[in-house]
Amino acid sequence: MSRYYVGFDCGTMGTKTAIYRDDSTRMAEAYRENKISYPQPGWAEMDALGFVRNVREGVRECLMKSGVYPRDISQRNNLRHRWDRRGLGPRHPVRPIPR
Repeated sequence: MSRYYVGFDCGTMGTKTAIYRDDSTRMAEAYRENKISYPQPGWAEMDALGFVRNVREGVRECLMKSGVYPRDISQRNNLRHRWDRRGLGPRHPVRPIPR
C-alpha cells in the first residue's frame, strides 16, 4: 500500500496544495487565491485564517481528484504563523516582507 503526503505553500498571491505518493509522484494539486487587504497606503495584510481555509479547501479538492483516502495520508505540514497560546486563532494578520 502506498503512503501519501500533503504539501502546501501559502504564498502572497495564492495557496498551492498537493498530494504526493511516497515515490514523489504528484497525485493531485489545487490552487486558491489569497485575499489581500490594504488597510492604509503602503500596507498589505492577509488573514491567517484565510490561509487555513484555503489549505482545507485545497486538501478536500486534492482528495476528491486523486481518490486517496484521508487515512492513507501519513504526514501533513504546518503553517508557520504565530497563534495565540490557547490555540484560538492567529495573533495578528500576515504582513508580507517587501522585497
